[in-house]
Amino acid sequence: MTLLTPEQVLTLIQTGRSLQNEELSYLAIPNADIPGANFERAYLRHANLSNIHCPGGNFQNATLIHANLTQANLQEAQLTGAKMNVALLTDAQLQGVFARGTRFHGTQLDRTNLSQALLQQSDFGECQGRQTCFKAANLQGADLCLARFPDSVWAEAILTEARLNGTEMMGAELTAAVLQRSQFIEANLSGADLSYADAVAASFDKASLRNALLFNASFDHSSLQQTDLQGANLTQTSFYGAQLEGADLRGATLDGTDFREAVLELANLSGVDFSTCQVEGAVFSDVQGLDAKQRSQLFQRGALNLT
Repeated sequence: MTLLTPEQVLTLIQTGRSLQNEELSYLAIPNADIPGANFERAYLRHANLSNIHCPGGNFQNATLIHANLTQANLQEAQLTGAKMNVALLTDAQLQGVFARGTRFHGTQLDRTNLSQALLQQSDFGECQGRQTCFKAANLQGADLCLARFPDSVWAEAILTEARLNGTEMMGAELTAAVLQRSQFIEANLSGADLSYADAVAASFDKASLRNALLFNASFDHSSLQQTDLQGANLTQTSFYGAQLEGADLRGATLDGTDFREAVLELANLSGVDFSTCQVEGAVFSDVQGLDAKQRSQLFQRGALNLT
């Protein structure tokens, strides 16, 4: 039970008082206009903060588990270290928030705007968020495993060393995203746009990139073992030194694609045209779908193990 009434809370905020460390669980102040309010380390479990206007607010290390923040405006708020597990943030405005190490685990994020947010090391595991916007956000080292973010926006986002294993990102936009050393093992990125993405040394083992657009993206030294690349557009994509063992490239579009030093052992290459690709040093052991003429042409251009 809350120890302060909603009226008392609003009066304290309006007079510039801090609510640090206050027990405010189940507090209900929907639609409150409280810019810059200080809730640092406050307990706000199950609080109803829907549609509040609190840009620049301080929620550092606050507990907001199961809180309702639907349509809340928290732009540039301080959320570092906050516990927001299983909260409702549908249609919330969180542009530019500071949320390093924040726990969003299991939170509802449909249409939430987190563009340009600082979210390093934060936990988004098992979150649900259709059309969520992470444009230009910094998610370095974040945990997004088993989350569902279909049709979401990650353009220019930094996901270096982030974990997205089992994450569903069908139709997502990741143009120019930085994915270096990130993990997308068994993730679903079918139909996603990864044009100009930097995925150097990332892992996409057993992931689905079916019908994805990878125009001019870099997957140098990445692991794509048993990855589904059927129907993907790989125009100008670089797989230099990549591990593509057992990958399925049936029907993929290749034009100026770089496979130098890549390993394509056991890959399915039916319907794939390598005529404009760089293949020097690429390993084609036991691949499927190549006829004798294609094998001969690839061998003449420096590909290996085509017998």
